[in-house]
Amino acid sequence: SLEEFNRVKLRSGLPHDLFNALVMFECVVGIAVEVSSPEIMAMFWSENVDVPVIFAILRSIQQPMTIELDFADTPTIVQRAQLDAMAVCLTEDKCHHNFIVKGTYDSTSLMRCLEVSSAVEEVTVDQIERVLAALLNAMSAPGTKNRLKRIRVQRYKFP
Repeated sequence: SLEEFNRVKLRSGLPHDLFNALVMFECVVGIAVEVSSPEIMAMFWSENVDVPVIFAILRSIQQPMTIELDFADTPTIVQRAQLDAMAVCLTEDKCHHNFIVKGTYDSTSLMRCLEVSSAVEEVTVDQIERVLAALLNAMSAPGTKNRLKRIRVQRYKFP
């Protein structure tokens, strides 16, 4: 009898929807996923990840989770495209998960989406001066849905 599919143990005791999502993630190019508990998932994105597919799979998980996205090793130009796509997904979707975003690219579009999406809990920025205006607008706009708890300034590139 089959005990493991790629890195997913078939008798893991995880909720059925989370287990199915992990199996689907194993079939997606450019992503590695680790689940430390039914409430916390870590994702590592590479250059080839299809962001809308990732969000489609995430929608299938019923229980709200905290998802740590890490793509600090991805080239900056690719991070920009991925964060822009993520901002679109968060703006269009009713996402019930919380995200911790770790990267080296400062995405103005991600900061703008904070105004209409409550999904991002934490974000890492390199040069906060690049996104400060969008961040302040998202945090102070009337009717903002922003629930950002932490901003980590991690200097990768000095001006």
